[in-house]
Amino acid sequence: MAQAIPPPPSCDVCGDQRMLVKRRGELAVARTCEACFAVCPECYGVGYTFLRDERGYRYAHPCTLCGPVNRALELFNNARIPARYCEATLMSLASEDKLDPAHPILGNMPEIRTAIINWLNGFVPGDRGLLFHGEPGAGKTHAMVAILRELTLVKGVPCRFIEFSHLLGEIRSQYDHGRGGTTIVGPLVDTDVLAIDELGKGVDNEWQLSMLDELISKRYNNSKTTIFTSNYSLETTRFTNEDVQSDSFIRKAERIPLPERIGERIFSRLHEMAIFLEFHVPDYRRRHAMKRRTGLY
Repeated sequence: MAQAIPPPPSCDVCGDQRMLVKRRGELAVARTCEACFAVCPECYGVGYTFLRDERGYRYAHPCTLCGPVNRALELFNNARIPARYCEATLMSLASEDKLDPAHPILGNMPEIRTAIINWLNGFVPGDRGLLFHGEPGAGKTHAMVAILRELTLVKGVPCRFIEFSHLLGEIRSQYDHGRGGTTIVGPLVDTDVLAIDELGKGVDNEWQLSMLDELISKRYNNSKTTIFTSNYSLETTRFTNEDVQSDSFIRKAERIPLPERIGERIFSRLHEMAIFLEFHVPDYRRRHAMKRRTGLY
């Protein structure tokens, strides 16, 4: 278990967290707050302090103040969270909707947030994960990243974020250079919590399905916690020959349900691996664009 981080002095910059999360290139990066924790007041930046044992001998001991902070920062940065989600927190899941002050929280987000908090409060590595599904722009990835932030910075749990179509591209690149996909899949199998964003996106051939099946099966067999998001419906809808031959089939194919995109075998395992939570929330991206246009953002 990670050591508890002692409460810091009051700081208006980091909200008494000793840490800040900012954009750096394509990733969100956590660092210590220079306003209240530029130098550790316990070890003065050395990383250890001297203690005495029962015989009076002095020995070096890892600093109990900055040690847990540095470990939390390392875990967050190793999760490789995209920069656009650097401000995603549990509190921001229930932010005020300035376009409709009479209804400050949208859709079923209060229920989603409560379910997430309950899951986090009882979390132990190896627990069932979560699968967030619903229309695009509902806040599913935001919620996923908020969870990763809590797990890494507060609970000290190793996590990793991947966007599934990017993962397929990385594996394909390995094969094109004569290397196996296990160099990428292996670490993803072993991490305590893996967050797979946009499950089903980009899956359109047997090779891609085999990569997904390998990853899901190994995590399933090793009882590893996995969190998923998907924009695709969970209801199976079969296309007819007339559908396939129609001019609108490409548009229809974009909405092929998740069970058909990833296969019934993988979809069945998801029910054992994760608790399904459906987001009934209006498109945040569209609403934020409207706020910017109207000057309310």
